[in-house]
Amino acid sequence: MRFLLFLPVVVQAVIRGISHYGLETDLGKSGCGYICCWANPLEFYVKTLHDLEFNSIRIPFSAEYVQEGNFSVMDTFFDLALQYDMNITLDFHRTVNSHQPFSPISEISLQDFLEIWYHLIERYESNPKFYAISVFNEYQGSNVEWYTSLIKNILMAIESKFPQRFVYLAGCINWSGNCAEVSYEDLPFADRILYAWHKYIFSSSNGTYEHDWNYSVGQYPTKIVLEEWGFKMTEEEILWANQFIAWLKLTGISSNFFWTIAHSGDTGGLFDDGDCTSINWNKYQIIKKLWT
Repeated sequence: MRFLLFLPVVVQAVIRGISHYGLETDLGKSGCGYICCWANPLEFYVKTLHDLEFNSIRIPFSAEYVQEGNFSVMDTFFDLALQYDMNITLDFHRTVNSHQPFSPISEISLQDFLEIWYHLIERYESNPKFYAISVFNEYQGSNVEWYTSLIKNILMAIESKFPQRFVYLAGCINWSGNCAEVSYEDLPFADRILYAWHKYIFSSSNGTYEHDWNYSVGQYPTKIVLEEWGFKMTEEEILWANQFIAWLKLTGISSNFFWTIAHSGDTGGLFDDGDCTSINWNKYQIIKKLWT
């Protein structure tokens, strides 16, 4: 199905997002395709997230998923996004399903990396709910100059083929946990570039959280999207989450993607792991503090 495009795209006021993983894992090769597929159809999750006032879904994928060529689950995501008015951000998460690559081009060539993006963009560009491109999930290194130069080249290549179409989430260094010294502001479409920052309790400096946040948020806090964050419902992590949210609100950061719907080793997810249906309401109320 083809859709009308609404150009130029504008930056969404506040991203109230959640990640819905699976397509970057071996689940993506199966007829199932997404986490919790055994419990409910995909529409259950998209509708539930919409009813909970989320407005965006981040969909991680792997190059392996794209090369396999079975897009039925991703197609359904885009159809449901249109039905339930949910913006979609596609996230180039992995090269192969088994592990995180060191960088965008540590396992494939730059041209192959771009071709993966072009293939997906051409498939979905006409859907107006295709909002953002998260260029690459997490660069593990710390070479700011090398990485920002690479990402700028990727951004310019995509923008030249699809001008004014997308908002971009451009990552930082050290697993995207450090945006200090990272800048994409010299690009002519910098007004559509946001900075993808990832933070968890284990990636915050223990005992000096605010010092870490003030430094690692970088030079452009008003353009930050907290692309990955979350917490488990332990006393220590709840305390961290409330402290973090208070700091985020003082800093003016609201746009975020919680990681993830369920079965997360890092956060436990939003839905109960046992039934993939029940919502952890106490966790949800903490997450929602960022929106109010």
